[in-house]
Amino acid sequence: GHVARGIETWALDLAEGLARYAAEPELEVALFAAAPVFDAKALPDPAASASNPTGACGEMLRQASVFEKRNPGEGIRSFPVEIVPCLKRGAKAARLLARLMPGFAWRWGLKSVYGIEQATFARGLIRLLRKSPADIVHTQDVVLARHLAAAARRGIVDCRVVLAHGTDEAPEALRGIPYVQHLAPCHKAELAPRLPDARQQFVLPNFVDADTFAAVGEHARLRLRAMFHVPPDALAIGFSGALKREHKRFDALIREVAAAVVGGRNLFLLAAGAQCADTDELAALAEQALPRHHVLKRDVPFGDMPNLYRAMDLYAHPAAEEFFGISLLEAMACGVPVVAHASPVLQWIVGDAGWSADVTQAGFLCRILDEPDFHRQLEQRGRAARARIENEFARETVVPQIVELYRSVLSP
Repeated sequence: GHVARGIETWALDLAEGLARYAAEPELEVALFAAAPVFDAKALPDPAASASNPTGACGEMLRQASVFEKRNPGEGIRSFPVEIVPCLKRGAKAARLLARLMPGFAWRWGLKSVYGIEQATFARGLIRLLRKSPADIVHTQDVVLARHLAAAARRGIVDCRVVLAHGTDEAPEALRGIPYVQHLAPCHKAELAPRLPDARQQFVLPNFVDADTFAAVGEHARLRLRAMFHVPPDALAIGFSGALKREHKRFDALIREVAAAVVGGRNLFLLAAGAQCADTDELAALAEQALPRHHVLKRDVPFGDMPNLYRAMDLYAHPAAEEFFGISLLEAMACGVPVVAHASPVLQWIVGDAGWSADVTQAGFLCRILDEPDFHRQLEQRGRAARARIENEFARETVVPQIVELYRSVLSP
């Protein structure tokens, strides 16, 4: 489902955004997708494989095909999806290889199935880059960036490697990567002095498609609320993300909404997320704590997400540790004010589009709801949310800055 995000989603969104950027006619975009070794042999050509792809690679092929069909005759260039065979982390061969690797192989990340997946993907990608050189490879995977940067230093490939640092890695993990894109000013302030190998460092956030994620009129909104079984007079508290305790703290949000309902407030929890190991337990908790006051949607397709946000009144993000938070951008783009933890990065994202609170403290939601002018602020901050997206995080705002980043990286 869409709400189970990852590097593949980021790469596909970036490829689509760059393909739409008509102001740079010489910009050519290719998307590299990993496929299991045996699948890759069976699917030698992306065009031939689009009818029966599998896994994340198959999803990329499908979405690229949909993108091309959705934009015929609009002057928007399509982009090829290049298949890179590798040992996927779930393969028996990868697990066996990880067990057989000597102890010192941890230095290269080869004692884990993830490291083996990325090392074999990097090897396949390097072969492709030697045949079809690229000026820049932009990735959000630290291990892949290190492999490619090492190959570039040795003259095996001739490309600049840009890492979009989207995971909370230690500075040591970024060693040797020459170009680093930080997703927020606070991340650069913290890491920049500790990355002596980086030639250039930039601050550019993730972006959202503000055409797909947008508000609708009140009549359409009421229809959507009815479709999701939200009572017309209830305040709909929304959530989007992995349905689990760890990190996302969905259980904490269930308890917050339940406490507000017990206190006499007319609230309704509208949640959507990826199925996780403890999702069934959390669904039972919601059923017990919020009977008739919640809807829980699992593995929601991408196309349904904008309508889900549009049915919300307030989006609550209960994670106390978040490196960025793309779901906040999606909710804000739909004109929904947000509540997020009072960490530097989330405060920067939210700005005047919602409330910052210590989400680890019980009662944080009720304290916001009890503010004297809450309903006026709800409407005002909803308008501010959309404006903040358009000014800071919309695709049309960020992609031109990414192109400028590329120009800077390529300049002598």
